[in-house]
This record gives sequence, C-alpha cells and structure tokens, in this order.
Amino acid sequence: MASELHAAHWESVADLAVETALSFQALQVGDVKATEQGSLGWINLLRMHIRHTTVRNALQHRRLKELLAACERKAIPVLLTKGLWLVHCVYRNAAARDSGDIDLLFHPGDMARFTEVARELGYDVPGDGASLSAAAHSTNEFALRHPDGGLLVDVHWSLTNPATETPVDEGLLWERSEVVDVGGEPCRTFNLEDHLLYLCFHAAMHHKFWAVGPRCLYDVAMVVRQPPRPIRWDELTARAHALGWGRAAWLMFALIDEHLGVPVPVGVMQSLHRESSADQGVRQLAVEQIFAAREQESLYRHMARLLAPGTAGRRLLALRQLLLPSRVQMTNQFGVASGTPTWRLHVTRWSSKLRDWAPEVGALLVGSRTHR
Repeated sequence: MASELHAAHWESVADLAVETALSFQALQVGDVKATEQGSLGWINLLRMHIRHTTVRNALQHRRLKELLAACERKAIPVLLTKGLWLVHCVYRNAAARDSGDIDLLFHPGDMARFTEVARELGYDVPGDGASLSAAAHSTNEFALRHPDGGLLVDVHWSLTNPATETPVDEGLLWERSEVVDVGGEPCRTFNLEDHLLYLCFHAAMHHKFWAVGPRCLYDVAMVVRQPPRPIRWDELTARAHALGWGRAAWLMFALIDEHLGVPVPVGVMQSLHRESSADQGVRQLAVEQIFAAREQESLYRHMARLLAPGTAGRRLLALRQLLLPSRVQMTNQFGVASGTPTWRLHVTRWSSKLRDWAPEVGALLVGSRTHR
C-alpha cells in the first residue's frame, strides 16, 4: 500500500502515525517513497517524533532504575509490565516504541510501605498518610506523577477493576514471573505467556479497545513475531482459560492475523475460542473502536451506557459517574497536585467536557433522526 500513496496522502499518514505513536513503523515503509518524491516535510515530522520517543524512553528508564533501587533497599517486591518491557525485550529498539507510562505491580500488603517510598522520592501522593491502595480502592490502580518532568508511574496492586472485571489470582502470576534484562537493569516481569495474555486482556477487556489505538495490535503482533524466547502455546492456552481471558486472546490474535499478517497456530485459535457467525461482526466492531476518537469521556459513550438495558440502580450509577467522578479519577486525569480542592477539579473537568462535547451536542440537535 505504501508504494501507491501520493505525497499528499503521506502528510496525513505522518500526522496519524504521530497521534497513534507509530512514527517508527510509518517511517520504515515511507522512507524510500519520500526519497523518490523528494518530499521531506512529513518525514522530518516522523523523525522528530522518533527522537522524542528515544529521549522519553531514556528518562523513563532512569526513573524505573531509581524506583527499583528504592524498592530493593526496602525489600519491596515489584513487577514491571508492558511499556518498558516491550521496548527492551520485544521491540529491542528504544526508538521503535514509546514506553508510555511505567506500569508496576505490587503485592497489596506492600502498598503502605511503597507509598512511603514514593513520598521519599518526591512523587505526588495523598497527604493524609494513607496508602495509595486506600486512596484508589475502587480502581486498584493509582497514577503517580513526579513534578520533575511529569513522568507517570501507573501503580497497580491488582490487574482488574473490582467494579467491572472478574478478579484473577495474581499470586500465580507472581510465582511464574521471571527476571529479565531491561536496558541493562535486572527487572522482574510476567512470564512470557502471561505477559502476552495480559496485553490481550488489557486492550480487549480492560479498555474494551477504547482509547488504545492501533498500537495495541502491533504490540501483540510483535510479541508473536519476535518473542524473547519461543512461546509455549499449550501453556498459554491453558492459562488463558484459567484466567478467563481466552476469548480476548482469540480476538486479538484474529485481528493481528487479519490486519498485520501475523498468524497464530490454528490449533491454538480453536482451543481459545470456537468461532461463530457473530465473530466477524465482533472483529469489525473492535477495529472501529480502535480507530475511534481517542477521547475516553465521549458524550455518546455516556448516553449509550444510560440508555442500555439494565436496572435503574446501574443507570443511576452511570449518571453519577458522568456528573460526579471520583477525586482520584480527576486527579489522575489532570495530573494536578494531590492537595488541589475537589471543587476546582470539578470546575476544570466540566470546562473541558463542555468544550469537548459541544460538537456532539450540536450534531444531535441538527442531525438526522437516524443519527440520533
């Protein structure tokens, strides 16, 4: 497809590649075309974003090293997931993928001690002395920001949302975890099969493909295409069923086969999920969601939740989440200091929402009946 695109199209491709954090991949297929056409504007944009990714990954790695050393001094076990593991162990190139957040998993019983570690390192933590798990018990995760550079550390003490997802036995994942080299730093992370399944769960079930972008497919495809070691597919299948993530893994594998040409063994696909006539529509909806607007708080999404079949209590809960989200959710969203008054957070959020939702409200008011 790249050879058929005109230079004007490549400008749009470059903009989308930057937005979806796939600049390195777009440059791989566009570099030759740009040389032929003598057009360097969009290619310079991609190269600039790749340089930014490389620097950001270096800063994230330095922050990770600091956190690991502090946890080791306090004898606090910590497990790294996703971003930096993918960068160093799968992509194997600091320019190829933005690490995003630093995702860390802790044992629930260690959260109070880690909260003190985070405070000592200068992170914005609740000032009332409570542990991060007490401050965000409704989500099982807390987004830590450091004032120096604003890098984000996503702290987890469970992988699932207690309100919407079935809990899993993280103890087994800890038992199967392994120590790997992350840019010269020994670091504990998920076993390869568990990590691949977690990537599938995180995109398909935790986020339901909303606001993850197409990179979620590319990550899974890269693990399948060039894993750190051969994937033990029998173990992966058994663990997928034990965790309740079988269909999520099947769906992600079906999508990378269809759209990225990276197949998974047929026997594995059949063991994960027996495809039905409805699954083609599911795959299509997943792709549409991946490329939908990146805004997680779309007015349409909230309306769909309010209008969906269900009990009055569930609808009231959805309405409350729309009107009065938790303080932790707003703090994580805006990255403000933990001492900011709650009323100010609500004002900031509603100012943002009114601006974001104005086009959607306008479309509903003047759109066709079919649109409504």
